[in-house]
Amino acid sequence: APELAEQLADEMMRTPELALQTHAREELGFDPDSLGSPLVAAVSSFVMFAVGALLPLIMGDFDLSIGATVGLSAMVLALLNVNAHVPVALACLAALGVGAGVGLANAAIVVWFGGDTFIVTLATSTVITGVVYWISGSQTIAGVSTGLSDWTFLNTLGSIPVEFYYGVGAVAVLWYL
Repeated sequence: APELAEQLADEMMRTPELALQTHAREELGFDPDSLGSPLVAAVSSFVMFAVGALLPLIMGDFDLSIGATVGLSAMVLALLNVNAHVPVALACLAALGVGAGVGLANAAIVVWFGGDTFIVTLATSTVITGVVYWISGSQTIAGVSTGLSDWTFLNTLGSIPVEFYYGVGAVAVLWYL
């Protein structure tokens, strides 16, 4: 059997694309053919992050914990969906709640104790990063349900990817505020 495995591995490695697809499917738990455009995903992620970071900047506050909060929310989603088998939609709601909770904690510390937002959110970012390492056991969590990403990245409305409309909606809400 080891000889057959080695022969199959040698044949697979002759076609790097096949080797990459097999590795992604078998080891990482996702089908590369079901992914949307990396460019569209990167741009939509950037727009949503920029819109989220813009609100505190408009108000004159600097939130250095945004990146760590996104990481914590993503880890909570992954742990709930993969380890606890919570449906991805409910895991998303929990992740949003975690993000809102971090924001409320930052606001409470700044308002009640008169802390500087720069210092408070820097400290919060450090604590959050430690929490992410702690709850994940410093491991990558693979195998999150593709239901949400498939719907977001593969569906279009009028030949325009759905995530574009998410960005437009987020900008419209921010503009209204």
